[in-house]
This record gives sequence, C-alpha cells and structure tokens, in this order.
Amino acid sequence: MRITHPITRILAWPVLSLILLSGCGAMKTANKAFERGQYNVAIPLYEKAARNSKYSAEANFQIGECYRLTNRMRESRPFYENAIDADYYDEAAEFYLAFSMKANEEYQEGQSQLDDYLTAATNFEYIERAKLESQNLDVVQSLLGEDSYYRVKNLEAINTPA
Repeated sequence: MRITHPITRILAWPVLSLILLSGCGAMKTANKAFERGQYNVAIPLYEKAARNSKYSAEANFQIGECYRLTNRMRESRPFYENAIDADYYDEAAEFYLAFSMKANEEYQEGQSQLDDYLTAATNFEYIERAKLESQNLDVVQSLLGEDSYYRVKNLEAINTPA
C-alpha cells in the first residue's frame, strides 16, 4: 500500500515518529528511575518499553533486575527468560536466571542453568559464585530426598492471633 496523497504523507511521518519515540522515552525514563534505585517505579516503565520490539530484550532484563534488587527473585524468572530468548546477552541474565529458579524451588533446573552458564562464562566473580551455588544445589537436592525425624505441631492453645 502506497501513501500517495500529500496530506496523508505529511500526517503519517509525525504519527510514525511518535510511535517510535514513545518506546524510547519510556526506556530513558525507566533507566533514570533504575539509576536512582526506584525499582518499583521503573518496572511499569520498562514494561511499556518492552512492548517496543527494539527495546524488548533489554527492558525484560531490566525488569528482572528490578525484581532481583527488591528481593523478589521468584518474580524475576520470566523476565530473564524473555531477555535471553530475545537474544539479549549479558552474563548476569543467565547467572541470575539460575538463582530465580532456585527461589522458585526448581533446584534441578537451576543447577542445569548454572552448569550451562559455566560452560561459557567469563566473569570471574560470577564463575566463583556459580560453582559454589552448584555445590549448594547438590546438597539441597540430597537433603530433599531424606526423611525428616521432626514433626511440627501447631500449638493453638498457646498461639494468639496476630
């Protein structure tokens, strides 16, 4: 479809520019909020920027980071996965994806993710932490298979409502 009418051409450029720049503005504003440590403010701004395919991968990674930095690792997993699936390469995405799997009690998947990460990792600090965490996940998985000799009993008679 060709735009041939001059008025339509004149009106089409500002509309297209506005659409393209709206994602840019949200990303820039989100980055400023992130830099100030306003992670909860940044999340909806990054979500808006993620709708623009140009910023989708980076915005998803940053949303994952916002959740991680506010101690909500469980919620960060889909955003790290989306960033990786969109070919966003930052070692931190693959590294913290494993930790979000652990937070979601998906220990085997987390360990597999760490093992995959370690095959191509270059960040020495992350490598050391990943090795240690992989050992920890081995121990966690072995403990899950053991029977507990303790029984927890609710003592309703002495517990008071909050």
